[in-house]
Amino acid sequence: MSEQSEQAKQEVKELLSFVLTIGEALEDVMADKKFELAELALLMPALMQAGTAFSGLDKLKDLDLDAATIQELVDFVKADLDLDHDKVEELVESGLDVAAKVYAFVLMFKKDEVVAEA
Repeated sequence: MSEQSEQAKQEVKELLSFVLTIGEALEDVMADKKFELAELALLMPALMQAGTAFSGLDKLKDLDLDAATIQELVDFVKADLDLDHDKVEELVESGLDVAAKVYAFVLMFKKDEVVAEA
């Protein structure tokens, strides 16, 4: 994998970490099923990461999204995902696995298209 693609993959991981942090903060905020203005303070540490998370978006064009890279990103999310509700976490992880498999399946057809055009 090229250095640019490695950097792009790292940027995706930073963005995914930000999304997970926001999700976990929202889970804490919504634990009582009500949102109060005072609870915005619970979101502030996560929101402070936004600048870093979005600073490398221009590098994403260099990301080589092959099946192995997708699986690596799925594994990264699964390792960092920590929801209070284990069943919801299990469903999210299963959904990620399914999405990665569908993407790998689609890639198989795209490779066939490239071979057919050559």
